Amino acid sequence: MPIIHKILRENAGRFIKIKVAPRHEDTKCATDFMIVIDNGSIAVRVRSTDCIFRDFTVRSRTRCNLKTEIHKLRDGMADWYLYLWHKSNNSYDWVFLDIDKIRKSGLLDKSYDEIPNGDGTWFIAIPLSDLRIHGCVINESIKLLDTG
Repeated sequence: MPIIHKILRENAGRFIKIKVAPRHEDTKCATDFMIVIDNGSIAVRVRSTDCIFRDFTVRSRTRCNLKTEIHKLRDGMADWYLYLWHKSNNSYDWVFLDIDKIRKSGLLDKSYDEIPNGDGTWFIAIPLSDLRIHGCVINESIKLLDTG
């Protein structure tokens, strides 16, 4: 949790805006700047140290055909996604994603090969390069090319 809090604090400027106050606020209310906070929710996923791929995976199907993460994201749930990969030296690679941009890009509706999880569920993997091309990556710590 501390690393998640740290990353979210570092990226707060991406969804908290500081604007010059309207003239009325300035002259009548002693206000020079306004803080505008985008309302929304953030989904978080932490991948384990043995994950070598740097892609965005989303559960896509269950054995019982229950609603999965991809269905929830398509339905408008979550506004941002903080996706982390735990590295062996107790540090993290991460990407901060704009889920609305992902929805608008059509990447959640694209046909991908489903990969079995081994627990009766399947997932799809969206390469980070596709997310970058569509402007869905708000910020990231990954400086090397992804392998996804």
